[in-house]
This record gives sequence, C-alpha cells and structure tokens, in this order.
Amino acid sequence: MSLLSNLKPHLSYRPDIDGLRAVSVMLVVGFHAFPAWLGGGFVGVDIFFVISGFLITTIILSDLANGTFSFTGFYARRVRRIFPALIVVLVCCFLLGLQLLQVDEARRLNKHIAGAVGFILNYVFLGESGYFDSTANVKPLLHLWSLGIEEQFYLLWPILLFAIWRFGRATLLATVCLALISFVWNVTEIMSNPIATFYSIQTRFWELLIGGLLACGASSKWSRALSTGKFRHVSSVLGLSLIICAALTVTTRSSFPGWWALPPTLGAFLLIGSGPSAWVNQSLLSNKLLVGIGLVSFPLYLWHWPLLSFGWIYSSGAPSPWIRLSLVVAAVALAKLTYELIEKPIRLTKHKRLVTGFLCVAMSLVGVLAYVRYQLPQKPLLLEEKADSIQPDSKGPLSKTDMTDGKTAFKSKEAFYAYYANEPTDRWLTFFERDFRHECNFYQIDKYYLGKPTNEPKQSIDKTCYTADGQHKKTILIWGDSHAQMLNYGLTKALDDKWQVLQIASSGCLASVSFQKKSDTDYCAQSNWFALDTIATVKPNVVIVAQSANHNIEDLRMIASKLQDMGVDKTIFVGPSPHWDDDLPKLMIRRLWPEMPQRTLVGIKQEFITLNNTLQAAFRGSKTSVYINVIDLFCNGDGCLTRLASNDMTDLTTWDQGHLTRSASEYLARQLLVPEILKTE
Repeated sequence: MSLLSNLKPHLSYRPDIDGLRAVSVMLVVGFHAFPAWLGGGFVGVDIFFVISGFLITTIILSDLANGTFSFTGFYARRVRRIFPALIVVLVCCFLLGLQLLQVDEARRLNKHIAGAVGFILNYVFLGESGYFDSTANVKPLLHLWSLGIEEQFYLLWPILLFAIWRFGRATLLATVCLALISFVWNVTEIMSNPIATFYSIQTRFWELLIGGLLACGASSKWSRALSTGKFRHVSSVLGLSLIICAALTVTTRSSFPGWWALPPTLGAFLLIGSGPSAWVNQSLLSNKLLVGIGLVSFPLYLWHWPLLSFGWIYSSGAPSPWIRLSLVVAAVALAKLTYELIEKPIRLTKHKRLVTGFLCVAMSLVGVLAYVRYQLPQKPLLLEEKADSIQPDSKGPLSKTDMTDGKTAFKSKEAFYAYYANEPTDRWLTFFERDFRHECNFYQIDKYYLGKPTNEPKQSIDKTCYTADGQHKKTILIWGDSHAQMLNYGLTKALDDKWQVLQIASSGCLASVSFQKKSDTDYCAQSNWFALDTIATVKPNVVIVAQSANHNIEDLRMIASKLQDMGVDKTIFVGPSPHWDDDLPKLMIRRLWPEMPQRTLVGIKQEFITLNNTLQAAFRGSKTSVYINVIDLFCNGDGCLTRLASNDMTDLTTWDQGHLTRSASEYLARQLLVPEILKTE
C-alpha cells in the first residue's frame, strides 16, 4: 500500500484527537488554576506537542504525495489557524495592562507581546529566567512560550521534510534520527542547563517528532499493528495510563523535560496511534463533551492564563479558589465566543488570501505597537541615579522634592513606585542587592544578565569570601541562599572590629551537608561542598545558616551535628523572614494605599508563620545551635512591619516578597544576631 493510502484514515476528521486535546488543555488549566491539586498538569503541553507534530506531518506528507505541497499554502493555513484568536488575546492583554499594571510590569508585558508576535517568546523567557526571575504568576503571557516552540517547529519541519522527501523519501529513518538527536540533547543538558533545556526548540523538537513518527510510519508494520486487532485497545489503555501517571507524579521540582517527558509523550503517541476505533478513543475521547472542549482548546489555552495572571496581579497574591474557578469559567466562555465568532468564520471564509493578508498586517501592527512602547523611556529613576543619590544614612533622592511630611510620605503612587521601581534597566537587583556580596556567589549572574542562565558554577569566588585575613580575632561564616546574603549588610554594620564576616551563599541554594565532592555542573552542590571545605579549613567561631523556604528540620539538625563535629562553637539558624504575596511596594500600592499602615496582616503568607513556630519548637533546648525568630521580631498581633519608621516610606522592610532592605537587615542584626554572636566571646 502507498503512503498516501495509509495516511487517508488520519486525514479524515478524528473526534478522538479533539478529545485528546481536551485532556491536554484541562490538565494545563487545572495545573495553573489549582497547582496544589494537580501538580503535574503542565504535561498537557507535551501532549499538545505530540498532537501538533502528528497533524502537521500528516498534512505535509499528504500534500507531498499528491504533488500539491507549497510553502506559501502551508504557512497561510497556519496564519488563519493561529493569528485570529492570538491577536484578540494580545490586544486584550495590552488594554488590561494599561489599567492594572505598574510601569515596569507594563513595559515587560509590551516586550512579551512583541516576543509573542515574533514567536520567539520562549527565548525571551529564557533570557529572563533564573533564580532572580519575577514570579511566573505576574507574567500574563508566560504560557505562550509553548506557542513559540510550535511555530519554530512549523518553520523548520516543512523545510526539512521537503528536503528529505525530495532526496530519497526516507522520512521515517530521518525523523527517528532527528528525534533521537533532540532527545539525547535534552537528557544531557537537563542537569547543567535546565532552563535552556525547558525553553529551547532543539531540546523540545523530539516531542513534536514523536507525533511525526506516526505519520511517517503510517505504512509500516508497527504502525498498522498499533491501530488494528486487539492490540489497539491495549495500546490506548496503556497510553491513557501513562498520561495519568505523568500528571500525578511529575512535579515542578522534577528535572523536566528530561526523561520525565517520556511518559506523557509516549502516552499521546499510543493513543493517537491506536486509532479512532480503540476502546479508550471511541468510548472516552470521542465523548461529545470532550470533543466540544477540544474544539475550543486553542482559544481556551490562550485565554485561561492571562485571566488567572491578571487576577493574581489585581489581588497582589493568589486569588481565592472561588475566584480562580470563576476565572476558568470566564476563560471557557471567552474561548467559546472566540471559536464561534472569530475562528469558525475565518476558517470557512471564501476570501482566504484577503483574510490571510489582513491577519498578517494586524499581527505586525500589534507587534510594532508593543515594541515601540517597550522602547519608550520610562519615568522611574535610572538605576545609576539611585545608586549615586541613595547613601546608607540618607532618606533617599525623593526626600525633599517628592515627599510630604504626612503619613504616606510620598505625594503620589507614582512617586512612591518610582522609588522602588525596577525599570528601565531591568537590573534593579544590582541596586537592591548591592550588599549581598555576589562575589561570594557560585551562581553565574553575569550569564543570567546576558540571557544565558546556567546551573554550572563559577570557576571560583573571591578569596575574601573564604580566607581569614589574620587581622580579626574571630570569624563568622554566612552560609545559605539569598536570604543568607541579605544578612551581610546588617552584620557588617553592627559588629565591631573583632569580627571578620566570611560568606559562601549562592542564590537559590539551601545549605546542605550532603555534598562530599566538587561539582562542575551544579552550582548549589559546588557551593555547599566549598562551604564545608572552608569551615574545615578556617574553623569559624560562628556559622550562620539561612534560607528563604523549604526548611526541613532533619536537614537542619544534620547541619548542626556536622558543624559541631567540625569544631564550630555556635551554629545560628536564622528563621524565615515575613513573606508577602506580592512585592511589598506593589502590595502597598494595590491594597494598602493611601493608609499605608506601618503594620499589616494583609498579604502575609500564613504558612511561613506556621513554619516559624514549628522551627522554633524544634530548636528549643539546644546548647550548640540557636534559632533566631525573625518573624517574632517583625510581626506581632497587629501584623508585620511594612517599614521601620512610622513616617518614612523610603524605609520599607522588604523590597520584594521576602528579602530585607538595608535598614531591616541592620535592624535584625542589632536586635537579635549580634547579641547572640557576642555570647561566644
């Protein structure tokens, strides 16, 4: 039988594939709306990849076999399929951004819209990603990274497939080879460059090619075996089981895609390959409800995340479950309207060339408008101006011209936000973290700033971070993540000349005694190994351990025991600082303006209060280890401190969701840390 005759069953409409689309989009929407309930739902994107690879390859091969394939015709169909709903969503996000977003957030959204128009948003997010990335919840277009992957596949694959067809037609062999290359690239890079592996087309290409294999192998024995006889029922049940297992077992902490992406993609492969008459496909996936959801799956995917994200932004934190459910219902309604009023009419139009041209012009205009607004100069102070004008003991550059003597200190939201804004350089962390001592950080921040984040550690850190200078009688070592780094300023200001402060603290790295050797691929492993080696060599009098979250009592006890065995006089574990649902300056503007109370419970993450009480109880009675209760210092029954001085709004305690400002770091050091340290003298 010819390839074309074997492709014909796939070319006819298959309701089970729309049902599979429904499963995919429900997994993704469920994960985004209720991540605690469906932690692996993001594998729905990988199922989409397989479906897209199968359908696109089937269409191209059919046209090639018929002699009717043309690149212009192929890309015109993609434009009419993707552009209509995408343009509407991008324009709506742009308009919502004008109303709800602060200056830096709106500018970032404009950059993302421009990236979405160019279908390079996966690489835009790659350039922004890493430990210092702002929370994903406040990026309304974050989900479009996957559309970037698909569109890049649509650009590359037709050209490759056309060349393979023309010069030998060994499509199955070539597809297998390309898929293997991409998969090996994926599994070899996932540990050293997980973010690049997640977002890059070359490490995702194999997922779409898995679907392509079904089309390329349509005339093969194994393909026919999948879709005929009793085995088709077995393969469909196995395929569904793999998808369910992936959704229930994979988490955001899994090294994904890597090997973890195999179950959902193989599950989709088996379901599609088993054909429409297989039991699962016919009885479940062809159900009218699932097919109906599948038909609107693309606009539903486009709408759901912006609504949830803007809901998060408006609430300055996670909306209530009922609000999230309402937003999902709204997304379904908008998806249905988009499908009926926009997608279907365009798909059925007789004026295809005119519509295609109009859509290309409209999309281009959206991209140009967003990019121009992204490039416009912004009001907030340049970072260099902040750095020059804010001195440790000053009230800040706005203290005379833009501040009043009243309770709120600033004349307007704009003046207040300008003081804390992170634009236009996108490098505010170098300002707010100027005392974090990043020279003692094994994370390669320079590569992060270049848009090339990596897990590979620096070759070395500055010698002053780990070498006793002999001029001080006693030494302290700060160990942990950025919440250890933030202690440096306060300790340096508050301690007398007897003490030298050393530091080995790397962004996002919890202190651990589990690493016994150097690492060239994992900066956290290298940082922890180096910290233990330094403790063994320098023998500091006091070690201070701190981390942002994920405190494990047994791990902390192992650290205490290990350091005691190594001769450390005292180990101080610093508890979590108050954590807010949103960056504190934004929370103050969105939910607390104009009252701006000095203390509040609004936006405080209660889980950290509970965690703090558990940790406090665990360390009670220890002779060599001390627990510093940071939350009790900053919080009481009236709430947690938003600022230290009652009438000084330039003195917030936190500049993001949990990192202490200079003044708060010094306050913590003088009130709790230094008195405890001096007990060792």
